[in-house]
Amino acid sequence: MKVLITGSSNGLGRSLAWKFAQPGNTIILHGRNESRLEVFEKVLREDRGVIAETVLGDIREADTIQRLWDAARNHRIDILINNAGIYDGSVVDIIAVNMGAPIFLTQGIYPMMQKRRSGLIVNINSLAGKTFNDKEAAYCASKWGLRGYMGSLRYAARQYGVGVLDIYPGAMQTDMMMDRPGYDDMMDPDEVADVIYNACRDYPTLRVNEIEIGRRA
Repeated sequence: MKVLITGSSNGLGRSLAWKFAQPGNTIILHGRNESRLEVFEKVLREDRGVIAETVLGDIREADTIQRLWDAARNHRIDILINNAGIYDGSVVDIIAVNMGAPIFLTQGIYPMMQKRRSGLIVNINSLAGKTFNDKEAAYCASKWGLRGYMGSLRYAARQYGVGVLDIYPGAMQTDMMMDRPGYDDMMDPDEVADVIYNACRDYPTLRVNEIEIGRRA
């Protein structure tokens, strides 16, 4: 498999990269932490036997999106995982990262998959994309918007053999959630990555559209 994962320097993105790092696979990493990604790419290449490439940059910027498009085209990726996201910040930044960036990135990569009549677009949404919270208005809005766009795309994509899989996880033990109450009871991103990886691996057979992932209790 050839996979592009945004926001893969830490958290769920890093866990997903580890899961997909099977011998012979290709992983395109993305993030803003150059030193962390440089070490991670080297480990994937040398210890896991994968073809790895890193695209550095702020996903809100057009140049970063263009370089991700180019990498996806050069490697003929099979799976795009829109994982990069933020929880805190201005309304503009939250909407731009959580909704705008994955939509723009998908708009450039989907036609490649459409032409080949194969591929899978995975969107790491949130349970906030299905609920309301008066303290998370911008975050909820960004995730509801992502849900609306990708759900609509699914109808068009299916006739070309391209899948759109939306993941709705609850809170995880990531840097983004570290200062929130109840951190110790949040989900392990490695366990969440297992579920997503298995769904991607089995997708041509199962054709799952949405997955909700929450805590056991």
